[in-house]
Amino acid sequence: MKLESREDIEAPLSVVFQAVSDFPAFERLAFRRGIDVGVETGDPEKGEPERSWDAKFNYRGRDRRLKAALVRIDPAQGYLVNGAVGGLEGDMIIDLVPLSRTRTRLTVCVDTRAKSLTARLLLQTAKLTRAKIYRRFRRRVGQVAQDIEDRYNAMSPS
Repeated sequence: MKLESREDIEAPLSVVFQAVSDFPAFERLAFRRGIDVGVETGDPEKGEPERSWDAKFNYRGRDRRLKAALVRIDPAQGYLVNGAVGGLEGDMIIDLVPLSRTRTRLTVCVDTRAKSLTARLLLQTAKLTRAKIYRRFRRRVGQVAQDIEDRYNAMSPS
């Protein structure tokens, strides 16, 4: 199942990249929501991911474990994170395109794949409510984009 959302932000690419790649802030947010997040940093020159996460959380009455890794990062374009939870695997691509010196297009794409029968059933159920999931996804990406824009406007001199 693939979800994609595109937002234009009134801020330079460097500001948007700094905001969407503030991994410690995302880790703190997850922690505040009751998710136990373990973080490891690696050496990309040795073929290790630059940063990886091991998150433990409870979802629908069951303990879950998410393993994710930062596979690629480029300040001029964005980054790619691979992850797996149970029999579900997925990629999250954050793509940044400068539209002008003070305007950036943020594209967030999440692509999930089932690797087990249970995960296939979960994805099939999600596909039945795809419109609702897509609406929530777009709303959340829009909120993040608006937050970035608001912070930039508060910082920049008027």
